Amino acid sequence: MKPRQQHGAITPPWQDRGHIVHGPPTAMDDPVETFFGFHRRIERQLAALCRLPVYLELHGVDPAVSASASALLQFFGETLSMHHADEERILLPMIEQRVADAGERRDFREMRERLERDHREMDATWRRLHRPLEALGEGVWRELPADLAGYYRAIHSVHISTEEGTVHLLAMRRLEPEDRERLTRRMLERRPVMALSRA
Repeated sequence: MKPRQQHGAITPPWQDRGHIVHGPPTAMDDPVETFFGFHRRIERQLAALCRLPVYLELHGVDPAVSASASALLQFFGETLSMHHADEERILLPMIEQRVADAGERRDFREMRERLERDHREMDATWRRLHRPLEALGEGVWRELPADLAGYYRAIHSVHISTEEGTVHLLAMRRLEPEDRERLTRRMLERRPVMALSRA
């Protein structure tokens, strides 16, 4: 596996520059679809993360690796944390308020607790990945455990599948227009860049 030459720069074959995203999306026509569409971005970043150990073994640390490690740090350390906070503080409570049946609400609360436990497990795993990625971002060799990166990806895969099979459907069915407007407003309040793009 050899690095690709692209416009005078070496680009690792595992890295798609179009998939390294540093900030939130710049539009929110439908806040529910925007919210769950973010999962595709997570999956792309996870794929890049899981290819990184193999590339490191073959080629070592180079400027493209350092740039990609820094982008992954920003995405998983900042952008993803905001997404999880939006789930726990805004979206899930909003849906729960619209679930009237007592039994259904109990089931939803159990699922909500499970999803929030997933977030804690993701956070704990990310802390173990953060240190080697931080070193790589500074151009210093550190081993990035492939099994740990794979586990981090697997946690997200199950989590995303659960959310898209249940929470997404509930949001589409239960949230009223005023809920969607409030969801948009709350998310924009936390994302000044997005708010400016709509001005």
